Amino acid sequence: RVTLHNLGFMRRKKIGIGTEVIVLKSGKIIPKVVGVAGNHNENPSFPSTCPSCGEATEVVIVRHPSPHVPDTQDLMCNNEDCSSRKISAFAHYLTIMGVLGMGESRIESLVAGGKVKDFADFYKLTLEDVMSCDLSQRQALLVLSAIHMVPNPSKTKENKILMLKVEKAQASKKAVPAWQFFAAFGIPTAGRSAGTTLIDELGSFDAIRSTPPSELEKLRSIGEKTAGIISQYVTKHSHEIDDLLNFVKPESPKVGPLTGKQFVFTGGFPGGKKQWQKRVQDLGGAVGNSVSRSKTDFVVEGADAGSKAEKAKKYGIPLISVDELEKNHLG
Repeated sequence: RVTLHNLGFMRRKKIGIGTEVIVLKSGKIIPKVVGVAGNHNENPSFPSTCPSCGEATEVVIVRHPSPHVPDTQDLMCNNEDCSSRKISAFAHYLTIMGVLGMGESRIESLVAGGKVKDFADFYKLTLEDVMSCDLSQRQALLVLSAIHMVPNPSKTKENKILMLKVEKAQASKKAVPAWQFFAAFGIPTAGRSAGTTLIDELGSFDAIRSTPPSELEKLRSIGEKTAGIISQYVTKHSHEIDDLLNFVKPESPKVGPLTGKQFVFTGGFPGGKKQWQKRVQDLGGAVGNSVSRSKTDFVVEGADAGSKAEKAKKYGIPLISVDELEKNHLG
């Protein structure tokens, strides 16, 4: 199953109701629409009002720093208090922060129960709070385990022991890269790429908050419009961000032997991809999400590698195995 949410892509490909599309799935890569097989829709129509709250929608254009990559066009509801928009924002935040197993239905029940009104509320939830949203004790424990990123909670069969693990995780701040923390807010036109640029140029999340828009717009790939949106967001949500910082610790990039080098991982890895990415970051290296001719230094190839490996060959970027990574860069 595949979904389409990029309005610009749909317009360029002339995709609308009834259009037959070509779906590609390779290796362990998520399926994606790559083209149209028939029934082009020359003038596809899109909702002018939000189906949830009835307010007007608008098209938000996200500029990509590379001139070779098309802009992203997102259809968004204008109403900041729209319940569906809030649920989507919460889902985006949790996903970017690395929280697994928290679908929109779970988030919706917490919002409907009045337990979550902003990002920080996720970290304030008690077992009783979650159970009051029509969940069993076991289900509630798994929700808390997901939020606090307790490893393999389903393998802990006794609820009492799992609760102790949750309490231990709750006692410490969640350390995340500063660019990731910034990207989790879902600020329009300012996602992962902008977050990486801001941290690379300014050094910390606090610096983003204190830098005026007139200075932000001078940074690589930011621009006047995005600078204004970022500044407006961090100012308007200042109290919410302060509250969130009681539970999350945005970390600036580490300096080490891999500083200045970017690694992109593709495929499956022993022990999981995240542990290898963390080892690179702990030595000062950067981890990219996509292969860039100008930014990527190495592509680490795992089992069932996808299109990133092919792109590395095309661009002449060194393609290395996890053993080579261990021996030549992490040793």
